[in-house]
Amino acid sequence: NKLIQLVSPQLNFENNYTFNFDSNTNTFKILNSAGNIFVETTLLLCLSIISTLNNLKFKFIEEMKITILADNSFYSQRDELIERNLPLSIDSMKQLPNFLAARKQKDTGELQKTGLGSSAALVTSITAVILQHFEIINLNSNNQSINDLEIIHKLAQICHCIAQEKIGSGFDVSAAVFGSQTYMRFSSTILSEIILHSSEILKEKQINLQTVEKLKEIIFNNNNSNEMIQSNINWDHSHNFFRLPKYFQLVLGDIGAGSKTPSLVRQVTSWRDKLRQENKLEFSSWGKLTRLNEQVISLFNKLITFENDDNYNLIIEKLSKSTKQQV
Repeated sequence: NKLIQLVSPQLNFENNYTFNFDSNTNTFKILNSAGNIFVETTLLLCLSIISTLNNLKFKFIEEMKITILADNSFYSQRDELIERNLPLSIDSMKQLPNFLAARKQKDTGELQKTGLGSSAALVTSITAVILQHFEIINLNSNNQSINDLEIIHKLAQICHCIAQEKIGSGFDVSAAVFGSQTYMRFSSTILSEIILHSSEILKEKQINLQTVEKLKEIIFNNNNSNEMIQSNINWDHSHNFFRLPKYFQLVLGDIGAGSKTPSLVRQVTSWRDKLRQENKLEFSSWGKLTRLNEQVISLFNKLITFENDDNYNLIIEKLSKSTKQQV
């Protein structure tokens, strides 16, 4: 048995989980559930996989403590700023202490999230720290291995998809691993078989050995030794570094509440699938949006090539002082 103490000071949460393997049923289990499907699914999958890798450190470590701390940007700080008599600005946000307690909405009791992918960041962080702790990967090096990052990415994607019981865009997880990027999702067929087990995993807080072996095939090949190589399964996603040109800023509105992403995505996906069935996708708003997104990326990258040009600074300064009509 392994004892995992998980603490989240910001959410005033603490729980002691027990991870074990039932040899009678060939299943790995997480006991003493506290109802956090993202945390518990990630713990179960990560520890189950590592326990089958002949990892010496895993055999000797009986207890772990994981402390979760989230950047203030993941939660609405509007009420905090108002109470401190600070202007609602970026500069004011920088003055706040790190890792403030997350507030809840008074009417619903739900966390005041900003919708920046906190669940995906949580899953990715726990995945990375467990893999690092048991020396499956090495993130301490100045030259981090792309293979190590890909292992984190694949396992975190699987954990997040199972917790949601669906294969989403995967962008939040990819951004948590690789940073600012342009992204194209992997084919859903890679995880379609695994997702069939999500109800059992979420309901029973357990996963059988056969499914764990399948996960290992998807993430990496294990040739009956401690040496792992990348899986032959083609993860056909793409992530390319992206940044905004100099002087450009992305502004987000804080409405003091998150959104039910899965339900929103289902509605959009249903609309897109209907357009595809009617052979109208390319000429629909969906198709136009895709093309416009590609143009925006292309134009931003083109602007970056002019950043060192003296005229660039002059033009940006002029535009910043112009009205909409003048532009």
